[in-house]
Amino acid sequence: DMYKHCNELRGKEPRINMVYSNRVDGIDQPGMVNVNSRMTFQHFVKKFSVQKEGNSLQSLRIARNGYVVFISSSGKKTLHQLGMKDDDILVFEDQANKRSSTKDTTNSKKKGKSNSKKNKKKIR
Repeated sequence: DMYKHCNELRGKEPRINMVYSNRVDGIDQPGMVNVNSRMTFQHFVKKFSVQKEGNSLQSLRIARNGYVVFISSSGKKTLHQLGMKDDDILVFEDQANKRSSTKDTTNSKKKGKSNSKKNKKKIR
């Protein structure tokens, strides 16, 4: 009987339709899910980006309707507490994957800077 009561209450919890996208190499992989608005933001991110796509929570950049959301300040709050509502759009982008694809250009820039310093010394 106790479990039946819990299931009845669960059905009455406010739910929202969240639109999310895991961005990989600039290409969005969209999804939509109906979730309990009392789910914490961190749990939502882990469930739909970290576990599903293998992204790293530490290097994940999250945008909500175009604005950056920080897991450090928002992670323990519920979707409801953050004011999330039906059809809000969350975009997840793993910055670690982004950095690895631009690694070669970063190294070449460093070489360019060191060469320019040598050139400056020669000119003086």
